[in-house]
Formats: sequence, structure tokens, C-alpha cells
Amino acid sequence: MAPKHIVYKFLCDCGVDDFSIRDVAKPDPTRVRIILSAIINFARFREERMNDCDVLLESSDDVVVKYKEVLDHNNEVQNRMTSLNDELASEGYTMEQVDMRNDELESKLKELRNDQQRLATEHGKYKSDKTGLVKELENQSALYLGTEKDLEQVRPYIKESPESVRELIARMKESLKEEQDKVKDLDTHSKKISVSLDSFQLLIQEFKNLNRTLEEIQTEAAKQDTSGEKLRELQIQAEENEDIIKDYTRNISQVGRQLHHNEERIQKLGLFYSEKLEVLKGKLNAKESLYTSLRTRQYEQEADAASKKLQIELWQRQMSELKRSFEIECKEASFELGKLSSHIQLYELEMTRKIDEQQKQILDSA
Repeated sequence: MAPKHIVYKFLCDCGVDDFSIRDVAKPDPTRVRIILSAIINFARFREERMNDCDVLLESSDDVVVKYKEVLDHNNEVQNRMTSLNDELASEGYTMEQVDMRNDELESKLKELRNDQQRLATEHGKYKSDKTGLVKELENQSALYLGTEKDLEQVRPYIKESPESVRELIARMKESLKEEQDKVKDLDTHSKKISVSLDSFQLLIQEFKNLNRTLEEIQTEAAKQDTSGEKLRELQIQAEENEDIIKDYTRNISQVGRQLHHNEERIQKLGLFYSEKLEVLKGKLNAKESLYTSLRTRQYEQEADAASKKLQIELWQRQMSELKRSFEIECKEASFELGKLSSHIQLYELEMTRKIDEQQKQILDSA
């Protein structure tokens, strides 16, 4: 807020609603006297104007409430950090140990995943080999059955060398048995690989759970670090706020004492000049009464008119001098009151600026 607006608002509170820049650039004595009179009355009846300070009091209360909220939040974060540190200490872990253990588990998990991929590849290869051997066995069985059928068909015609045929059949049976044994071995090996894959799946699941637990621990540790940083920042901010509040409290007390002193001085000056004005008015009334009596005597004493006229003119000059003296004293009093009003305005502007800066700093930190 500009100083002009502050002065305008203050004078509106004092009862001067038509204050303008002309009152500062080209002050008129009558106008200045009216403004100073309004300020003096405002200072005299300040108890009726105490509502003007309600805004400042409310803003100060808001600052105190926000400071207490920030302090409570700081205490809560500090208690949480203490609890987390106690839990880690009770489990016998430190952040370095957790990180090292996490790295070891991650390397083991990578090795297990590589083994799983290799076993899955071998398992697929064994399945394809098994399928090929089964097909080959089926082909051999079909050929064997076809050969037996052909043998049955040609058996009546074989008379000379049945032993060679039996030997051929025996070799074919041995070949079939060997192929069946290979298929059984492949099937057994495939079952073992399936069991190994299931075991690896369980191990991988366990490692995933353990890795998830470690990630949660790391996340909680990161939160702890972040909370620690925030706590330190809030503690620093709280200390700064306490110092600022102490400074403002001290400044407000000083300004309050100065305002009280200035108000007492204004009251004394107002009372002094009021009494002096009453004395001057009494003198003026006395001179006017004397002038009236002299005018009456002038009419009664025509012979002494010239001398009386001179005496009256002398008294008129004295009255003019008294008026000029009174105006000079009024101007001096107005000048003193103007300086005092300027001091009061400067104190009010400085106090308002400092309170606004404090509110802005506290709002930014929150």
C-alpha cells in the first residue's frame, strides 16, 4: 500500500474525508489548521477509535496461531523420526547395511532370473526333442507293424532262411526298445526340469517379496531423510520466526511507548494552546469592551474627540498586534503539531511495513 493511501485512510479515520495531494503540495493555513485539529481530536478520543487497530491485532493473532501450528507439526515430525530410528536400532540395522543387503539380493535375483531363463530354454528344447522322438517312435512302431504284416504275408513263402527273418525282427525289437527307453529318459528329465522350474519360481517369488520389503524399507528411509531435512528447515524457520516475533514485539512496545508519549505531548500542547487562546479571547473581549466604552465617551465628549480618536487608533493597533501575535503563535503551534503528526505517521508506516513483511515471510514459509 502506498504512503498516500495510508495517510488518506488515517485522515478519513480522523474525520477528514476530502484530503488530496494539494494539501501536501500547496498547504493552506486554514486547511492545515482543520487537519491538525482533526488529528488532535482523534488523539484525544483515541479510546473511541481503538477499532482501527483491530485489523493489526487480528493479523498478529493469525501469525501466532500459524507459528503454533508449524511448531506442532515440527514436533510431530520429530517424534516420527525418533520412532523410526528406534525401530531400526532395535532391529540392529543401519542404512549402510540395508543398502549392502539390498545390492546382494538384487545380484542374486538377477542370477536366478538368468538361471530361470536358461532352464526354460532347455526345457523347451527337451520338449521339442521329446516330441520328435515320440513321432519317430510312432513311425518306427508303424513300420514295425507294417513289417510284421508283410512278414505274415510272406511267411508261408519263406522256407529256406527263417533264421535271418527272426534275427531281423529281434534287431527291430531292440531298436524299438532303445527308442522307448530314450523317450522314458527324456520324459523323466522333463519332469525333473519342471520340478526345478517350480522350485525356481518359488525362490523368485520369495526374492520378490524380500525385494518388496527392502524397497519399503528404502522408501521409509527416504521419507525419514526427507522428514529430517524438512524438520531441520522448519526448526531453522521457527527460530527465525521467534527472533522476528521478538524483534517485532520489542519494536511494537517501543512504538507504543512513543505513541503514548506523543499523545500525552499532544494533549499537553492542546491544553496549553487552548488556555492561551482563552486568555487571548479574554483580552480581546476586554479590549472590545474598552473600545465600546471609549466610543461612548467619544460621543459624550465632543471636545476631546481628536485625542480620543488617536487613543482609539492606538488601541486598534495594539489589538492588531495582539491578533498578529495570536496568529503567529497559532502558526507555531500548527507547525509543532505538523511535525508531531509527521513523526506519528512515520511510526505508523514503519510498524505497518514491518508487520506486512513478517506476515508475508510466514505465509511463504508455510
